[in-house]
Amino acid sequence: MKKSVIIGCGNIGFATLCKLSDQGKDILVYDYKNVPPQYLEEYMREHGNVTYKTVNATIESSVTDAFSDLEENSVDFVLNTVGLQTTDTPFDNFDGYANVVDINVLGNIIPIKELVNRNIVSRGAKIVVIGSTSGHFVWKGMSPYVVSKWILVNVCSSLQHELQQKGIALKVVNPSTIRNQRSEIFGNSRGIDVNSVVSKVLSGGYQCFCPWYYGIFHFIERTSPWLFDRTFGLPLRFSRKKNYQGEYESILITGASSGLGKELAYRFAGICKRMYIAARNQDALMEIKQDLSGYKCDVFPLKLDLSDYNSVKEVTQELSKEKIDVIINNAGQHITGSVLATDVELYRRSIRINCLSQILLTAELLKTTKPRCIVNVLSTTAISGRTNLGIYSSPKAGLWAWTKVLRRNYGKSVNVIEVIPATFKSGLSNKGISTTSASDAQGRSLIQSGKLGLTSKDVSEKVCQGIQNHRDKILIPSFKVRVFILFEAIMPSTFRKLFS
Repeated sequence: MKKSVIIGCGNIGFATLCKLSDQGKDILVYDYKNVPPQYLEEYMREHGNVTYKTVNATIESSVTDAFSDLEENSVDFVLNTVGLQTTDTPFDNFDGYANVVDINVLGNIIPIKELVNRNIVSRGAKIVVIGSTSGHFVWKGMSPYVVSKWILVNVCSSLQHELQQKGIALKVVNPSTIRNQRSEIFGNSRGIDVNSVVSKVLSGGYQCFCPWYYGIFHFIERTSPWLFDRTFGLPLRFSRKKNYQGEYESILITGASSGLGKELAYRFAGICKRMYIAARNQDALMEIKQDLSGYKCDVFPLKLDLSDYNSVKEVTQELSKEKIDVIINNAGQHITGSVLATDVELYRRSIRINCLSQILLTAELLKTTKPRCIVNVLSTTAISGRTNLGIYSSPKAGLWAWTKVLRRNYGKSVNVIEVIPATFKSGLSNKGISTTSASDAQGRSLIQSGKLGLTSKDVSEKVCQGIQNHRDKILIPSFKVRVFILFEAIMPSTFRKLFS
């Protein structure tokens, strides 16, 4: 008889275990605790079809050891409920913030990689991941939960395509707050019944919301996010614009050594009095400074390596006594390849570079330099993960969630802008890392912008105009990206099939 694997034995895990046990299934439970929680231990004494093992789902060696005695094709159902909520924010405890993101994302990906790559999961099996309704819309809280769930939902979209090729179904269940003994910790003693979530776990389909009407919230978040902004007390943009007025005299641009960052530096040199350009390539930054010597703008090159949190902290410390009006988080690294085949440390690196380090930099500078405008450069891939692009797109999805969080908390005094460009000529992919063989497709380009007719210079012009006009969102090209977002919001299943 095939076995069922449940990773994490909290509310959803235990309730699902009871349901499967009633059906006569053999169940393997894996949890981080050295001994089973009391309620599970009592259940195991009464039922001989449940086995318990300890595992740290975020550490590959622990996962490998825990699954070492499982035979090939021995599992036909996997439920991963690993997830952690916290009150930490990047302003008061960044290490704790980053750790929660690591747990909530890689605690799901690492076990799936091990089970699938070792052929433990049989063809025709189903894997279920617990997302969250917060993985589709953003509340005002500053905890890492929203960011981590946007990352997880996006990478699962990529992973779904890979698993389909192996005959394995992947389902993401997105519940709202579940009523349990831990709810009151976060100021909410109400919630949905866990059994309603279990019924969704055991049903078919790729993705579902519980309650179902949160799918409507997803549609609103994609197409009319200002409605949620208003719910969280943020005035409409037209009434906020007066708070952003005044010249932007100083600007920080990350990833300024090439591509879009370089074009932005050249464009803002004629506008600002002081410009800080940051990147790893110091020689390229010095060349840019020399090129801009004819402008009445003081240019300061800064060495910044987003893969190293200490480097980010050094830059923010150096700038702590400066007045910076505009922060443009443009730096990033294009890391592509199969989720199942990509080394976990490389995925950690992508999350650091393309999401967490930019959150750290922004949070630190918000405390000291008091910026009036923050610009986060995203990607259309952040809207939905695609084959061989999930390693890059999912951290961008997390950065998108962070952008919305920032706006809903600081938008009255800070112009927080999300830039969502389609594919353009920037050199980013040429300098990136790929774990995919040349024979494999990188993922169908959703919007080719006239077969890459857009250049970094074109995009920099749009970004500059958007900043000067105090936009909340800069879509490039505007009409195509709006249609793209609308399509995903209305028909997400069809969207994934067409743009896998």
